[in-house]
Amino acid sequence: MTMMTPAAVVACNIYITAASSHSSTLLSLLRRAQDHCQQLRHQQNNGHNKDTTARNDAFAGNQRIMAPVAIIHAYADIPYDRSSFHLAGRPDFVSDVASRLICNALNEIDLDCSHINDNKSGENKESRHPFVGLVDHVSVMAMAYPTNDNGGSKDKCEAASNAAHEIGNRIS
Repeated sequence: MTMMTPAAVVACNIYITAASSHSSTLLSLLRRAQDHCQQLRHQQNNGHNKDTTARNDAFAGNQRIMAPVAIIHAYADIPYDRSSFHLAGRPDFVSDVASRLICNALNEIDLDCSHINDNKSGENKESRHPFVGLVDHVSVMAMAYPTNDNGGSKDKCEAASNAAHEIGNRIS
């Protein structure tokens, strides 16, 4: 059996300033992002043998063959009117799904910002996360990284940095 070189794995957290007020749009964004993950999984699998069960249960060296990208957590933080999407997988696939999700959110969610920072009386009318923008936070972190031929680790942050730059390039 040939040994596969382990691929880099990154995680990406995307925070969007919208929750209960845009729940149907956010659910649609989540469904489409999940569908996109599934499409990427099928595209990757088309290059492998047709025995899906064997492929999903196979091990390559000590590394389990995994989906190229998945949404591993999503939640609505109702008190602060923001939502979060957490992805993990190969850097190229994570940046693809993340940038598409961000662009879709920017195109589909129209925030009424008239009440933001409009609290002159000092009353706390609503508990809201400080407004930075519709997409107020995107972070990409290294989770696993390949090693070089001598057993030493390559730059642990390189894959995460490249994925973050790719997301930025795609949404700008």
